[in-house]
Amino acid sequence: MRAARVPSRARVVVCGGRARCSTCRVRVTAGEDVCPPAEQDERATLARIEAPPDVRLACQLRPQGNISVIPLVRTERPHYRPMTRRRSAEREIV
Repeated sequence: MRAARVPSRARVVVCGGRARCSTCRVRVTAGEDVCPPAEQDERATLARIEAPPDVRLACQLRPQGNISVIPLVRTERPHYRPMTRRRSAEREIV
């Protein structure tokens, strides 16, 4: 799920990475040959949403090499991990 955690790419994973919600689904566009087959939990979720063969759950995908993916679920309000402010940053105080 490392690809889904890139800071510039907001993702929502409702189930906590347990292959239940499918909000982290991605389309694998390159590198399918280095992706292991989906395990039972992932297969069940993908079957439930009738996903095509090139769709995987990022929370379950553990590629053995480089791959390219396209995130398929977008959210109106992205959930970012809170960022800490820089102590040396200049900011206006009222």
